[in-house]
Amino acid sequence: MPLLSLLTLVSLAILIMLGNWQYERYKQKRGSGPENLPPVESISVEVIDLPGKAVQNVYGIADGEPIWRRYVLVTRTSDQATLLMAADATGGINPVEMAVPGGLRMSAEVRIFPRVGRVSARNRPEENLWHVFDRAGILSRYGLGDADIPVAEPAELTIRSAEDPARMRTTQNPYGAPDLLDPLPPERHFGYALTWWGLAIALIVIYGVFHHSRGRLSFGERK
Repeated sequence: MPLLSLLTLVSLAILIMLGNWQYERYKQKRGSGPENLPPVESISVEVIDLPGKAVQNVYGIADGEPIWRRYVLVTRTSDQATLLMAADATGGINPVEMAVPGGLRMSAEVRIFPRVGRVSARNRPEENLWHVFDRAGILSRYGLGDADIPVAEPAELTIRSAEDPARMRTTQNPYGAPDLLDPLPPERHFGYALTWWGLAIALIVIYGVFHHSRGRLSFGERK
């Protein structure tokens, strides 16, 4: 059955390629330790007063939980404008309103680096809701062009419960690296690789059993 064999070989190659791809992602993330991240800086900033447009809500994932992060435009002591994740994040699929008033002064431990982001049809700029981080789009909400304005990400995230804001936890910020592909932990990619490789092995076994049951393969002396 040449057609069946051809389809099996193609499927086998695809499964192995997917497994190898996930394993490469696993190795890549395992190799991006703290020593490869931008240094943590202590900054003092003031939120720029832009009524009605101060807080931009950006969707994300931390420790497998959906969260909403809050970004505002601030001025550092050096008068450098910076897009800062300023307020605590909240867990849950839907955002929770959290105001960050203009003129507020704050200090934070952050990593500062350029992040461009990308355009997405899921973003709703008119509502200040962003399912995908888009620096140019967010800056346009402040009436600014896509200037060279860096992003300041806190070294650690404080995540409040959407149902009870008094409940909170702290975790490592998965968005604190300029080359971040996604917030999935490296172990998840290793599990995906094992899944794809396991499917490839299962395909080989099924292929062999199928042909053996029809007498096309023999694992012993025929009688």
